[in-house]
Amino acid sequence: MNEPHTPPKRASSPRMPTGIAKADNGKPKVQYKSLPFSEEDCARLGLEPGTLVFGKGECLIFLSRHPKNGAYHLSISCKNRLPTWDELHDARYDLIPDDVTMAMILPPKAEYVNVHEFCFHIYQVDIGR
Repeated sequence: MNEPHTPPKRASSPRMPTGIAKADNGKPKVQYKSLPFSEEDCARLGLEPGTLVFGKGECLIFLSRHPKNGAYHLSISCKNRLPTWDELHDARYDLIPDDVTMAMILPPKAEYVNVHEFCFHIYQVDIGR
């Protein structure tokens, strides 16, 4: 049986999460399944090298970091519906450090791209703290 592939950590990349957030009782808050995704898969789909891919319930979650500034990016999608607020909330707080501010960006219409009908993107933003 093949073991799932975990993308290698790049020495120059900012830290990625090493585990799933724990509840007060030490058990995982929610269950995520790490999905096998190779560097070739990332390149083929135009994803940043080292992107982590998770499944939780009906959601597919891509977690990446910007190669220059290390900013987090979450892409959360479902096959036949938009992710719920609770699914967005859980992924953000379970997979991204709490001291990071994340936002959903709505760009000018001329820059708007919609590749997947049922996908939300959440980006790290600097709010000048």
